[in-house]
Amino acid sequence: MPVDAPSSLPAGDPGIVVRLQGGSYACYDAVCTHEGCRVGWDAQDAVIVCPCHGAAFDPNDHGAVLAGPANRPLPELPIVIDHEAGTITLRA
Repeated sequence: MPVDAPSSLPAGDPGIVVRLQGGSYACYDAVCTHEGCRVGWDAQDAVIVCPCHGAAFDPNDHGAVLAGPANRPLPELPIVIDHEAGTITLRA
């Protein structure tokens, strides 16, 4: 299940954390690389989508573009998962 990052990224952008098929997690900048709209999670198709123009991104392939009009993947962000504390943070 995806969870929005608890705070904004250094540039002020929102982030999106996604649990991948194998059980690991990935984090992406949640701003579409096409026109800057905030992306969201499509649970039915298990992809990250942009509601503005229909771009879709593959969280299992480093944010690769699945459908345009975006032509660049979502920036992947390094995270640290502390299972004991139940936290996910950006790696410094």
